[in-house]
Amino acid sequence: QVTYWYIFVLMQYLSNSALANTSVASTTVLTSSSGLFTLFFGALLHQDSITIAKMVAVCVTMAGVAMTTVGKTWAPDELLSISE
Repeated sequence: QVTYWYIFVLMQYLSNSALANTSVASTTVLTSSSGLFTLFFGALLHQDSITIAKMVAVCVTMAGVAMTTVGKTWAPDELLSISE
């Protein structure tokens, strides 16, 4: 149980570090794409199988990533920020 806590804290730290060094849109694209990589690495390592339901879920997620990318990613974070 304690091991999962360390992984969670490390994940939160790295996520906040990514937000500090890149745009919100870039961080969203990277974190949302993790399901695709997890599915393929799991299948590659023979830990999980690729099913139709999993492929549909990944496709829906990637469609969301595409919409985020095509959306207002051209605007700098300063213009999107409310607190200034």
